[in-house]
Amino acid sequence: DYHAALDVFDSQYKGRKDAFITDTSSLLFRLNMEGVDVADRWDDTYTMCKSDLEERTTVFKDVHLLLSCLGAKQQDATKKMMESLRSFVSEEGTQSAVAKQVGIPVCEALVAYDEGDYARAVDLMAPVRYQVGSIGGSKAQLDLFHLLLINAAIRSPEKKHQQLARA
Repeated sequence: DYHAALDVFDSQYKGRKDAFITDTSSLLFRLNMEGVDVADRWDDTYTMCKSDLEERTTVFKDVHLLLSCLGAKQQDATKKMMESLRSFVSEEGTQSAVAKQVGIPVCEALVAYDEGDYARAVDLMAPVRYQVGSIGGSKAQLDLFHLLLINAAIRSPEKKHQQLARA
């Protein structure tokens, strides 16, 4: 029941600065993939996380921060976030390596999906779909990225992508 999910968002997250960005952006993105109008809730989520956009901590969080930028239609913030991620991969450390191998392709797939380029989203996500667990998160949380791939494949104009969705 989509209305119940929106009620949970409104009662548990809306207007809170201490809410988990991963929870809010994941919920809204899942609803968007189902065609649910989430109204101005993306704006609220973006406002909540705006101060964290330039801080690279974990790839898992970064992907969800990007979702808030995309959902709120913040094109400048999306561009800055992607530039920051691309710069981050040149640093030493586990998270920068994960960002390079998996985070950048996932984020680029999210941007492509948001732009309606479903074929590109599939081409970016399919090769990393079995490594997405390296960004962190529970199986339930990581399911978001499998849903992204499936939805993009279904919407892609390419037959091979549509067959991937059925596999």
